[in-house]
Amino acid sequence: MQKHILLLSLFFCLLPIRAIDYQNWMKDLDDNLLLKSLSIPGAHDAATSACSSSGLTGSAHTQTYTIAQQLAHGVRMFDLRPAWDGKDMVIYHGIVSTGVKFSDALTTLCDFLDAYPQEFIFVIMRHEDDGESDNQKAEWPKQMGKYLTEAKQYIIDFSPTLTVRDMRGKLLVMSRNTYDGGPLGGYLSGGSDNAVYDRKLTGPSGAYMTMSTQDMYDVAASGQLAKKVTAIKSMLATSIKERKNCLYLNHASGYSKKTSIFGYTFSSYEGVQECARTCNKAIIDYMQGKTGPMGFVMMDFAGDDEYQGQELIDLIINNCHNTSIQYQEKQDAIIEVKEETATSPVGGKAAVYDLSGRKINSQLSTFNCHLSILN
Repeated sequence: MQKHILLLSLFFCLLPIRAIDYQNWMKDLDDNLLLKSLSIPGAHDAATSACSSSGLTGSAHTQTYTIAQQLAHGVRMFDLRPAWDGKDMVIYHGIVSTGVKFSDALTTLCDFLDAYPQEFIFVIMRHEDDGESDNQKAEWPKQMGKYLTEAKQYIIDFSPTLTVRDMRGKLLVMSRNTYDGGPLGGYLSGGSDNAVYDRKLTGPSGAYMTMSTQDMYDVAASGQLAKKVTAIKSMLATSIKERKNCLYLNHASGYSKKTSIFGYTFSSYEGVQECARTCNKAIIDYMQGKTGPMGFVMMDFAGDDEYQGQELIDLIINNCHNTSIQYQEKQDAIIEVKEETATSPVGGKAAVYDLSGRKINSQLSTFNCHLSILN
C-alpha cells in the first residue's frame, strides 16, 4: 500500500508524453470514462480547406486539410454547416460554398469508423441558411432528417451517462437546429452569440447536460483578442478541475481583422490567421505542466504546423490519455483498498501507512479519511 501511494503521488507530477497513433489514438482510453472526462481536438468549419484564401471566400477559409486528412491528424470533432441548394445538402461557411456535399462528409466519417472501430467522432452542426431562399430553408428539416436517417446505424443517442465504451464506433451528432425525425444524437438549445454562455445538449429521452461554451469569434475590435485569450484560459481552468457535471466547448477559432468589398464588411483571411496563431499558442502555453479534461477544443488550421495546429492536437490527445491513466490508477487504488479492508483483522482495524511510509494502526473511519488523497 505504501509503495502504491508513493508511486501514485509521483505519477501526478511526472505524466508521460507518448508517441501518438493518430488514426487509432482512442483505443487505449478507459472504457468507463464519461464524456465530461474527455479532451477532444476539433476543427471549426471543418470542410473549408478548398475555399480560396482571397477576397470574400478568404473569410470562409479556416482549414488547411480536408476532413479525411484532419482525421489522420487526430481530429475527432467536426463543425459542419449544411445548407439545401435545391438539389443537394452542401456544406457552407456563411454564404460561401465549400463544395463539399454533406453526404460525402458523413461517408468519410463513417468509413473511418469502419476502419477504426475503437474510435468515435463528434459532429456539431447547424443550418447555414445565409444564402438559402425561403423555399430552401423550409425544405432543410425534411432533407436533413433524410440524410441522418441514412447514417442512423452510426449515430448514438446522447445521454449524460454515455461512456467511452458506448461511443466506440459511433458518431454523436449535436445539432443546433431541429429536423424531421430528430433528434438523432442530440439538440443544442439556448445560448448567446459571440460570447461565453451555457446551453443544453438534450437527447431523445429528454435527458440533458449543460454545455458551457466560449465562442467569442468576432474579436476585431481593439482589445477583444486579448479578452478571448483570457476567456479561453478561464474555461480551461474550470474544465481541467472536472468538478461539475458539465461539457465544455472552447473555441480557439475566430477573426481579429475585417475587410470590406462594395460596402459589405466581413472577416479577412489575415484576421483568421492571426486569431489562430494567437489562440492556439495561448492554449499550448497555458497547459504546460497542467493536466485534466480540456473538453472540446475547436481550432482553425487543425494539424497545420504553421499555426501550431498539430502541436495543439498532440497536447489535447496526450491530456486525454493522461486523464484516462489517472482514472485507471484511481480505480486500481480503490480495488486495492477494498481488498485490504476485506482481509483486515477482526474488529475493523487495518494496516495504514502515511506518506512517509510509517505504519499506523487506525479505525477504518480514519483509514478512509487518510486515503482521501486518492479521491
